[in-house]
Amino acid sequence: MKTTLYGAAALKMPSEQLFQQTECLASRTASGALRSAPFALFALILLSAAFFPVSAQEAPSWITGEENSADLEEKIDELMRTGIYYHDEGDYDKAIECYKEALELAPELPGIYYELAFSYLYRGDPEDALQYAQKGIDISIAGGIEDSLAGLYDIKGSALDDLDRHEEAVAVYLEALDRFDVNNTRLYYNLGLTYYRMGERDKARESLAQSLLSDSFHPSSNLLLGKICYEQGRKSQSLYCLCYFLLLEPYTDRSAEAYSTIKQLTEAAGGIITISNTGSFTAADMMLSLLFTDATDGGSDDEETPDEQLMRKLERFFSFLDEQPDFKKAADYNPTDDLWWDFYVPFFARLAKSEHFRTFCRYIGMSGSAESGAWVEENEEKIEAMFGWLNEEPEEMDDVPRL
Repeated sequence: MKTTLYGAAALKMPSEQLFQQTECLASRTASGALRSAPFALFALILLSAAFFPVSAQEAPSWITGEENSADLEEKIDELMRTGIYYHDEGDYDKAIECYKEALELAPELPGIYYELAFSYLYRGDPEDALQYAQKGIDISIAGGIEDSLAGLYDIKGSALDDLDRHEEAVAVYLEALDRFDVNNTRLYYNLGLTYYRMGERDKARESLAQSLLSDSFHPSSNLLLGKICYEQGRKSQSLYCLCYFLLLEPYTDRSAEAYSTIKQLTEAAGGIITISNTGSFTAADMMLSLLFTDATDGGSDDEETPDEQLMRKLERFFSFLDEQPDFKKAADYNPTDDLWWDFYVPFFARLAKSEHFRTFCRYIGMSGSAESGAWVEENEEKIEAMFGWLNEEPEEMDDVPRL
């Protein structure tokens, strides 16, 4: 099942409330943000003459009568709210029952097909999800209704991917991206995930970079991109992605796995340095390996804890790479690398040079280190100060996204 988690809103709550919301988001196998057509719009759509393939004279009594129409809207609203509640609680069978009852009242409403397909996908029934998603797409196109269409394409692609019909899934995502805004984070993420499942690592990396250029606050895109870069030997790029992922989602099972990978990336190489051709980051990867070897890791203290050693290594690397503008001018520079040079590198350089960097290191380590986890519990005010600072508008970084 695809994981499409969105955490931008949670980032503005760097306290216990943040931890609770982040953990809640990460506990889901796919995000509620997939609901691209809020069911609050149902009433508006129900009353739209363009929605129904009948004339005003032929409209059912529950559309033309104000009282009956209001009752119907209230009934559909109640069913959809109840269905979404059950879905979020993991009771997909009850959610599906609610949506089907709503569908009997408004069989031409694409948003209901969306929610129904969504719950079938969660329940592990991609065939049924595909059926209802396609029906919703057909109705949307026939009625000229755009509200749920992008989400329906997304579910159709996800269902095909789960059925191992990967090429068809790719075709659906590309069709949707051609039809809608090219800056659709969710579609690019799922396209990247499908490419990854197909073994197309380069295409997956490019799609995920596009996802993050649209919305850098998408945890799963950061995580999967970091994993792909790690598998391809793109050490520096992987390190940036995983550190940013942990800033977005520090408190889940997959956070602990990401933190473990960061520790592996920053361990001493034992004098053996293996570098892949990683475009404009080839030189950066070379320096990363040198910085993290025992021979060049000056300033180490035998009394430092592993967490403190990691802080020092990350600080040195992030500060160093920001001071190497010529790296970007490599002959084999890939435009996809703009995500790193224009976002990750300046973002982490600013953070590394701030008084909040050690707080950041503790924060991203709370799931993978008992030491950092205990520190975070005792220093909530420093976490809040860090997020307050990150949300400030630095004059020298007008184009860097704020948390």
